Amino acid sequence: MVLLATTKRKEKTMNKITKVISLVLAIIMCISVCIVPTYAANDTERTIDKSAFATNYPYIFVHGMGGWGSDTFYYSLSPYWGGGLMPGSDTDIVKILNENGVEVSIDVRMPVGFENFAKKLDEVVPGSYESCMAAFDLSTRLFKALDSLEDLKKLPGSLKDIPDIMRMVSHTMTEALDALGMPKKAQDIFNTYWCYMGSPASQFDFLYYMAVLHSYVQNGTGIPKLRSHEMSLALDEVIRRHGGNIWYNSEVTKIIMKDGKPAGVVINGEKEVYGK
Repeated sequence: MVLLATTKRKEKTMNKITKVISLVLAIIMCISVCIVPTYAANDTERTIDKSAFATNYPYIFVHGMGGWGSDTFYYSLSPYWGGGLMPGSDTDIVKILNENGVEVSIDVRMPVGFENFAKKLDEVVPGSYESCMAAFDLSTRLFKALDSLEDLKKLPGSLKDIPDIMRMVSHTMTEALDALGMPKKAQDIFNTYWCYMGSPASQFDFLYYMAVLHSYVQNGTGIPKLRSHEMSLALDEVIRRHGGNIWYNSEVTKIIMKDGKPAGVVINGEKEVYGK
């Protein structure tokens, strides 16, 4: 008991120290934003080497969680890319690149839902609504066809979709969106969602990309409120509350079979656990 109490006191002390350090670092970061300016927009000694930006890919600035885009009030006070809070530090990198002949696309906040997504895309790039909805129609039919492979009763109703799906299998995002008549700028926005995968749209498989984007746009996204350990503890609590058991630091050394089907497991070569 004494050891347990001592351990808990140490944990509380470490938590307090961690919080203090985090607060100090946060204050330092805020101060650095205010007192460390980027170069001023009227700095005539600095020029942009356009050849250094000559690539076949568009420059699209996307802010991360906690950032702010050009459609917010904060951006007018301090541009997210290259901005600062002190006079002379309000340089907008996007603006500078555009003024020097380098085409840059700023971020666009896209909504959830196929119809909403297509309308917003059409608002930013007029004439892209039909091609956007056509792309999502293909992805919808893709999921329908895949579902039918798991449930043979649904197969007859989706046979008409399979030929179109098979024709799209060998095509890239660029080829497919070009065939659907989607404008280039709209494609740049459409293809930005999974750019971190490292493959350009000219090489990325259309159906694979659309399968991911389909779920992302249809269902929206979520940001976990808890850390990984807290989430694990929450799962532990739910499992035990519903009558389940958990054996930590245990290895399944054997699968118990009954009538040709798995019936249970042997843990650590000793304990037998059977399914209900």
